Amino acid sequence: MHALIAPYVVGPEGEQPGYTFIGSEAAFTATLDDLLGHVEQRQQDIAEFLAP
Repeated sequence: MHALIAPYVVGPEGEQPGYTFIGSEAAFTATLDDLLGHVEQRQQDIAEFLAP
C-alpha cells in the first residue's frame, strides 16, 4: 500500500507546498518504518498476553 500511494504523496503528483503533512520523501519513508515497528511491538504484546 505504501508503494501505491507514494507517487501521490512525494512523487510528481504529490502534495502541494502549503497543503502537506509530510515534508519530504525521507519523512514519508520514516513513517512506514515507525508503523511497521509499532505493528511488530503490538504482535509481541498480544503474544505475551495470550501466553499461558
